[in-house]
Order: sequence, then structure tokens, then C-alpha cells
Amino acid sequence: MPSGGSSIADVFNVIILSEEAFTVRLIGESSEFTNQELLKFYQNNYPSKLEEAFNSSGNMHNSAIAGVREKFPEALSATTLFQELTLELNKLGYHVANIDFEKFIASKKYGISIPDVYIRVIKNA
Repeated sequence: MPSGGSSIADVFNVIILSEEAFTVRLIGESSEFTNQELLKFYQNNYPSKLEEAFNSSGNMHNSAIAGVREKFPEALSATTLFQELTLELNKLGYHVANIDFEKFIASKKYGISIPDVYIRVIKNA
């Protein structure tokens, strides 16, 4: 929610979930807060991989960003956004099964940029 919007709890208060599985899609850029959380995660846990990515061109086809790209699901899981999503899903009897994403970019100028994230959700057994 780069420029505001409804909270995750508000979203789940107005939809009815009847499927056994579905995908939550995060579209567009992350908020500055989430970007800072991602950056801090990498700085604290994978500083050499982050430095390698930032010393490269940073585009999604550059092999130098592979180290941070492969750790993105772990990094996203550490964010407030993801934790709030997980909390609301758990209340409804669901859990996150998988995180996929595309067009991952890492650069000194823009930080970590993830245009589209697909979070696969499954009903608890």
C-alpha cells in the first residue's frame, strides 16, 4: 500500500472465502515501510549477498542478484505486511503454502523492487 489503502484486516472483513486454496497477489511496488523492512532483513542476514547485488547493475537478469532473489520469500516472511496477512489468514483457517514472485530487482538507487508477488494459500486440514 504505497499510498495508503485498506488494512489487511479490513480486506478480509469484506470478502467471503469459500475455496480450499487461492492466491493472494501483491501488485505493484511495496510501501516504503515494507521496502525498508526488506532491506534491513538482507542487511542483517545476508549482507554480502546484498552488497554483491548492489554492486551489479541490479536488473532481474543479472546473476549477481541471485543470492538476494533466492532469499526473497524468507525476507518477505519477516515483514510486517506478511505477518499481518498470515495472522488474518490463520484466523480464517488458512496458511501460506508458497511465495512466488517475478521481476525482482535489487539496486542501490531503488533498493529491493518486487512488482508482483503471488502468495499461495491453502485451507488448514
